[in-house]
Amino acid sequence: MLATETPATKHEVTTRTRLRLFTVGLPVVVVLAAVLRLWSIDFGLPLVTHPDEPLIYDAADRMIANRTLNPHWFRYPAFIIDIEAAILAAVYAVDKTVGLSDDTIRSLGYGGGRVVMAAFGIATVALTGLIGRRLTRIALADDDTHDTERLASIAGLVAAAMLAVSFIHVKDSHYLKPDVPTGFFTALTLWFALGVWTEPHPPTPSPTGRGRSARRIKLPLPVGEGVGGWGLTASSVGLAAAAKYTGGVVAVVPAMALLLLVLERRLTLRKAIRIAVGMAIVAVVAFLVFNPYVLLAPDEFLSPVDGIRAELEHYRTGHDGAEGNDSWRWYLGETWRNGFGPTLTPLVLLGGVMAARQLLVDRRRGTRALWLVLIFLPVYYVMIARYPVRFDRQLIPLLPYLAVLGGFGVAATLTLINRAGRLKLATGSLVTLLLVGLLAVPLAIRAADWNIETGKPDTRYAALDWIEANVPPGATIVREWHTPPVAQAGYEDIFIRAAYEQPLAWYEATGADYIVLSSYMYARYLDAPTTYPTEAAFYQRLFSIPPATFIEGDNGPDLFIYRLEDAKEALPVSQ
Repeated sequence: MLATETPATKHEVTTRTRLRLFTVGLPVVVVLAAVLRLWSIDFGLPLVTHPDEPLIYDAADRMIANRTLNPHWFRYPAFIIDIEAAILAAVYAVDKTVGLSDDTIRSLGYGGGRVVMAAFGIATVALTGLIGRRLTRIALADDDTHDTERLASIAGLVAAAMLAVSFIHVKDSHYLKPDVPTGFFTALTLWFALGVWTEPHPPTPSPTGRGRSARRIKLPLPVGEGVGGWGLTASSVGLAAAAKYTGGVVAVVPAMALLLLVLERRLTLRKAIRIAVGMAIVAVVAFLVFNPYVLLAPDEFLSPVDGIRAELEHYRTGHDGAEGNDSWRWYLGETWRNGFGPTLTPLVLLGGVMAARQLLVDRRRGTRALWLVLIFLPVYYVMIARYPVRFDRQLIPLLPYLAVLGGFGVAATLTLINRAGRLKLATGSLVTLLLVGLLAVPLAIRAADWNIETGKPDTRYAALDWIEANVPPGATIVREWHTPPVAQAGYEDIFIRAAYEQPLAWYEATGADYIVLSSYMYARYLDAPTTYPTEAAFYQRLFSIPPATFIEGDNGPDLFIYRLEDAKEALPVSQ
């Protein structure tokens, strides 16, 4: 005898099918994110070709050498320095046991740190998918389609896919730098803040004494009841700041959650203030766990040379080749060019429109959760856009929020189409996922191309080979940023930012025999001669002199190597 399928049984089967869409789809997207972020993760090694990575590595190495938790360098917080120190401690332990070459130690040290950064990037993609599903489930909880779970799953998958192929996020997940972990913790803050905002709170009496019903304001997904939920939210704020100082701005997200609870009369103002104070204490403690020497060595922390004041001054005064008076416009363009590209950025715009419509027109109870996403975007953007120095990596903490907004926009649009009777939701869901997948292809191809190019032999290896073949051991070599280190090959290595900054007398005083120049430096000036007339004129004058060699290739900068005797006439007599 066949079992009769009841409506309840049919609903359970349908719900499981919709959940399977997400539980199968999200791991597929995460695998894609992992491939794009771990591919070519060992680029350049054992040479270190990115000038920022040694800042982290050297600080961690000092901690190991001096047996201290003080990195003696505070331009970045110590979170990833601590991680790198742990990796180096493990590498040195292996070296002590079996003996490793210097190149192997360097490769394992840098490579291990990069893998951890990539892991943060992969985890952020997964977390973004979960947030996209949670936010949409809350915001569309009262929707009359009666298919919130399907819509939430689509929103989560779209959000995760957008971040998975974001070029900025893929590229920076390859570097030993703080931006990707910061993005993870800013996203984690949103996850916890959504949890504490949706949990039931006892009603507070209104001024008329009538109060509101707890049943009417209860929302789905209660997570992190009471103190624990707020504590986790505060901890993630502290960790965001511990990864990068600017990450602390994400505190506006739980602040908005508290404000909404007060306005909804689910918390009294007095209790909200107590929670806010408690969260501030927890966030500071979480920050100090990884940065104790902020308090123990305040002079070093505030140093204008290697402390936070130096970093603030750097952003305030400028960075050659990465500065301008229109940072607010530049970041918008960079989101279009390298954030989500011309194919997926429109989904972010759609999300903004649909979020505004939801807040202004529908006014559902769960819709107010959108404020937790929307508040962070302008506050963080204003903070980074007010400085003349701009780097695309500054957008990374925003990318999960923008992706979540894009996922919500797609789900909300499907809702409207379904209401109008234009398309069945099941059909629309399939079409939407296929369309978003097609829109993501160009970004995935671009990220793959970058990995292929980055994995090719770097021109700096060819330059080092030429030096070893043509320069006597023990010679003094002065080199700009983005040139091959030479100390490990037995040369006196003098590392400077740019060749134009020092006069001839300085070079002679150092005993320099050769100068190595990189297009990653000199192109900044030659490409903008009106902005940098003195610097551009220097390089033009120098390049009119035949070099000892010129090296170019498929991957890496073009490199000029000059004998000091040949370059003398181009060097400034005084500075």
